Amino acid sequence: MVWKDEPSYPTHSGEGYEGRVSRVPPNSTFGAASLNLTDIRESDQGWYECKVVFLNRPPKQHKNGTWFHLDVHAPPRFSVTPEDIIYVNLGDSIILNCQADGTPTPEILWYKDANPVDPSSTVGIFNDGTELRISTIRHEDIGDYTCIARNGEGQVSHTARVIIAGGAVIMVPPTNQTKLEGEKVQFTCEAKAMPGNVTVRWFREGSPVREVAALETRVTIRKDGSLIINPVSADDSGQYTCEVSNGIGEPQSASAYLNIECK
Repeated sequence: MVWKDEPSYPTHSGEGYEGRVSRVPPNSTFGAASLNLTDIRESDQGWYECKVVFLNRPPKQHKNGTWFHLDVHAPPRFSVTPEDIIYVNLGDSIILNCQADGTPTPEILWYKDANPVDPSSTVGIFNDGTELRISTIRHEDIGDYTCIARNGEGQVSHTARVIIAGGAVIMVPPTNQTKLEGEKVQFTCEAKAMPGNVTVRWFREGSPVREVAALETRVTIRKDGSLIINPVSADDSGQYTCEVSNGIGEPQSASAYLNIECK
């Protein structure tokens, strides 16, 4: 940045300082050539020189100015954090990366389930605290990992949940039912999985229910995985199978029989 006192040479500023730098008023107690810098940024940190330059003198006659150092403090802010949810298998190895900017340079701390991480033969903290490495994951390694970045200006935190991945499991299977023709029937198929993106498919005697022409306009598969047929007809009798999957392992299935009685 450059500021000048000569009326014919108006005060101007360099790139990045536009609109933020000005001379203090002449009657200021700071001195006639003092600089006023507003909207301070971290990038403003550094050395500043106050130098008097006479335009009618050659450069060799210019003397060195007075130097001032501006130290800018800023609270931590994350630049890199791990995913919120991390799915693993027992025996896997993972690296949780947590980096933060700020002035002074933030300190990184790691906690597991609210307790400081205790390094061991399989758990270690590296690269100035920015990396938490876990090798040969065991059941006791599963949980919530929180990285905290702190300095004298404040702190921020981020939590990642490490979960064992597993295929979908049917918790509440469908049961055999008997209905009168014209009634409504509902088969339950409740499943859980990690990750929880469970897909539920229903079959009648081995064929997808949505492809059975006789059922097409009467069948509904709800978001909770249950199958509804409304109304039922005599031809709907048979075995109904729900199949669940989340893309891990083999799909799991369970079947129930529907018996229709005529009125």
